[in-house]
Amino acid sequence: MRHIIKIPDLKCDGCITTVEQRLRGNEGINNVVGNLDDKEIMVDYNEKTISIDKIKKLIKEAGYTPGKAIDD
Repeated sequence: MRHIIKIPDLKCDGCITTVEQRLRGNEGINNVVGNLDDKEIMVDYNEKTISIDKIKKLIKEAGYTPGKAIDD
C-alpha cells in the first residue's frame, strides 16, 4: 500500500531526514520518500504489518503534525 501524507510543518531538508529516519527500520515500512516543496512524504508499507494510524503516530513522535493520508 502506498500513501502520501501531508506534513505542513516540514521546513527544511533536515525535517525530511528526521521523518524518513523515524519511519525507516520499522517493520512493514518498505520505502519512505520526502518532498519538501509539497510538504509531504510518500510511504510504501505493508498494511498487514503496520497501519496508517501507526505511521502517523511515528511522525508525531518525530515532532511533526501529519495531515491527511492520500492514496497514491
